[in-house]
Amino acid sequence: PVAVLDRDWATAAQATTTVHDFLTAVGRSLRPAMTRSASLVLAAYDAAETDPALRELASQLATQRATTVAWIIDGIRDRAALRAGITRRHAIDQIWLLMDPAVYHRLTRYRGWSPASYEKWFTDTIRRLLLD
Repeated sequence: PVAVLDRDWATAAQATTTVHDFLTAVGRSLRPAMTRSASLVLAAYDAAETDPALRELASQLATQRATTVAWIIDGIRDRAALRAGITRRHAIDQIWLLMDPAVYHRLTRYRGWSPASYEKWFTDTIRRLLLD
């Protein structure tokens, strides 16, 4: 196992110079990750309420997501200023919500979105919410 932020996609995203290229790299890696794991992550969260082993896994998954989101926000801030009035914490909270596996699952399963539509929505929404 390789830590999420030690994988090739993170290295490629970190090597970008513009916020557009950075978000494109992030979105391009997020789509297959969500496709593979969103349902499993949601199942782990649900089962964590009654299963101590899965409670630990769910905690690890939540910590990993928070770390990844903070890394994304810092990558954005390295390349562009956040919209006036948006703090790092506020930006993290917004992206944390957009990256929730339940959001991906509901959009692709119940609203008929393709994974590619989710990817585009994710990156476009970040730009609209956080950047001028």
